[in-house]
Amino acid sequence: MFRTLIALPAVALILGVVLMAAAAQAADEEALAACGESFDACSLRCEQSYPDDAAASAGCQAACAADRAVCEAKAGYEQAKPWVADQFRKMQRFFEGFSEQGRDAEPAPAPTPAPQPDARPTPLIPPAEEGDAVNL
Repeated sequence: MFRTLIALPAVALILGVVLMAAAAQAADEEALAACGESFDACSLRCEQSYPDDAAASAGCQAACAADRAVCEAKAGYEQAKPWVADQFRKMQRFFEGFSEQGRDAEPAPAPTPAPQPDARPTPLIPPAEEGDAVNL
């Protein structure tokens, strides 16, 4: 149970790190250039379509920026896909080893035996000596 409590947050942490690292990798230069060209063309259309309306132009520019962000994310994902798959396989092997703890290794020592039922338990409070006042 303890291993499960440790393993679940560890999985989440590792996946988060893997995904952040994948997003941080540079995407293909040609794909990024195509995203930039598409954004420039979209921005030009916004300027031509709404020359006197600042609010409409701002909305159009925001849509262009969102399209560029999606385009760049797709380009980065396509490049990072093999790396993410490799990291996922490594994470799977890690957790297989974590859960199996080396099957060929010597078994862990047996736990300390439970006390015998007829054994007298050790008191939590030492017995009082003669003449001592006992306050409970």
